[in-house]
Amino acid sequence: MVVWSELRRWSPDRVGLVGDHLAARSRRVAGLQDELDDAGPADWSGAAADAAAGDLRARRRELEELAALLSAAVRAVDDAENAVRELVRGAESVEFFASRNGFRIADDRVVQVAAHGGAHLGEVLHAEVRAILTTAAEVDGELDSALRRVLADGTGAAGTTTPAAADPVARHRELLVRHQVKPDGTTTWPSGLTGLIADAAGRGRTTVTLAEADLLDDLQRRRGLLGVKEFADVQADALETAHERFGPGGLTDGHGDAFRHAYWNALMTRRYGEEWTRDFATAHERAPTGHEVPVAMDLHNNEVGRDIARANPDAGPGELAELVERAVRDGRTLVVDRSDVLVPSNEVAVGQTRASDVKPWPVNVNRGDDRDPGKPSAVPDGY
Repeated sequence: MVVWSELRRWSPDRVGLVGDHLAARSRRVAGLQDELDDAGPADWSGAAADAAAGDLRARRRELEELAALLSAAVRAVDDAENAVRELVRGAESVEFFASRNGFRIADDRVVQVAAHGGAHLGEVLHAEVRAILTTAAEVDGELDSALRRVLADGTGAAGTTTPAAADPVARHRELLVRHQVKPDGTTTWPSGLTGLIADAAGRGRTTVTLAEADLLDDLQRRRGLLGVKEFADVQADALETAHERFGPGGLTDGHGDAFRHAYWNALMTRRYGEEWTRDFATAHERAPTGHEVPVAMDLHNNEVGRDIARANPDAGPGELAELVERAVRDGRTLVVDRSDVLVPSNEVAVGQTRASDVKPWPVNVNRGDDRDPGKPSAVPDGY
């Protein structure tokens, strides 16, 4: 069953990335077929030559079967991408119409937040929401069935639902494809007079990405030093609450870390708006020393926090903390297990995640081709 908050996280572009990945593998298989067709010296004869030719034909048939499976998967993913794009457009239109008429959609329900909406309009919106969710479930089921057939035909794994469900490592790889961002340069922040004031106050300076620095400089121009302090307090609150709810262990790549990132993004969304929060949280993950695994974990958990805040616009910090903790314990967030694999946070016990504090990640140098989010342009709400 697809729920509204989950649907609003669906991304046709991410589905397309999976299709592109499969299409690239399909082209590679086609190239291997051509290489096999050209293999073997033309003037070779005898029993050994016949045996080699037979082996090449067998390998050629295997490649043909693999190419057919990949083509089927590509078609299924392409169909899903188009369907998801239409669903996302429909959901955005319904949410916009609802907000213009005194309603909002939360937990699959249409909630009236202004007196001018009217009961009949609420019923119409409810029907639209149910129709969209029904279509989403159909799309999800069709892709699941298509991939199930591919797996059954290709590996004998009938009964598995998706490649991710069949193999945690496959799910891990899919998450790495879905949640990455291109590294950025770094600088020391704050600088100038603000840096001297920070030094005098004992707050010190820190290394941030260039995009982070741009956003923080803009925030300071709009709100001054008090605005910068308020932002720092939000960060500190997220860390302190994570420690209170999950203890000191797991604050790096564990359940406390998952909570911290999701709660931080929920608090920022409540204070600065979703667009600015997305820009800043993404900029924060662009450190050139970041490894792709914790980067993927953080980007996913950041998104979960923003989704929670968007779905609960009237929630205060305490209620948001409860909702985020529930998301961690229900497995909506990600952690890293002791095999360095990304897993839902309800699939590994608290305290049993990767010990990254004593086993640091190696510096990753292979992120140059990841998605470039461009220069941040969002403006914080209320400024």
